[in-house]
Amino acid sequence: MRKMHAFSYIELKEADFSLEKVMYRGMLPPHYLSPNPDEDLEAYTNLYLTEEISAEGLARNLPGFSRFMQTMATVNIKNH
Repeated sequence: MRKMHAFSYIELKEADFSLEKVMYRGMLPPHYLSPNPDEDLEAYTNLYLTEEISAEGLARNLPGFSRFMQTMATVNIKNH
């Protein structure tokens, strides 16, 4: 597990900046620079769900909450 702050626009050279890439990957360095962003984002999501949500007790039904998050992401992608 790594703790990193997101890139700022200034840190990225203008030639390397892509708004589409930012919207899809975010600006965390491992995700933005990753050759396999889907795998990294899935791992990040799993870590978030297990450590943050589960540890905080915010979701009593973790599998159901995970399906809800996947559905919301799919709906968001289809609408844009």
